[in-house]
Amino acid sequence: QRRQSSQTSSGVGMLDLTSPVSNLDQLHAQACGLDPILRQKVQGWALASKGMFPQHSEQDTGHNQDQKFVRWEEVADSVTERARIKWGQVKSPDRAIEKLLRSYRQDVSRLVDMCRQQIVFSSLDDLLQCMHAIGADGEAVVVRVKNKMKLDYNSAESAGYRDV
Repeated sequence: QRRQSSQTSSGVGMLDLTSPVSNLDQLHAQACGLDPILRQKVQGWALASKGMFPQHSEQDTGHNQDQKFVRWEEVADSVTERARIKWGQVKSPDRAIEKLLRSYRQDVSRLVDMCRQQIVFSSLDDLLQCMHAIGADGEAVVVRVKNKMKLDYNSAESAGYRDV
């Protein structure tokens, strides 16, 4: 959860766990600070679960059909190969504003995907292994899981795309 800091009587900032963030500038700054930490976390979770990341190809056209995925365990030790990973980026302020206006009635506290990454799996067992790794990570708190793999999920709503 993203929270604001408040001042104590001594003037030292304390984390306020009761007030949601209400300022997009503050949320964006926090996301920029969290992004490298999240990237490091997903690398560890991918290592524990045979997870893969999208990789830029030599002739990357930007189209998903050209997408290549590589197992983190195979590229983690190569600076050159790691540099070719397509990491998720912090949501731009323009896109955040668009989403706030279109979906969240300008409630900044509902914008929960400012920084994001993806891990891709070749099997459901690997996905489950990753979910266990995330659950066992003492520095991560799972607040919500959106499971589009459920049998009762209507995949027509997402053009057949499914994820967790």
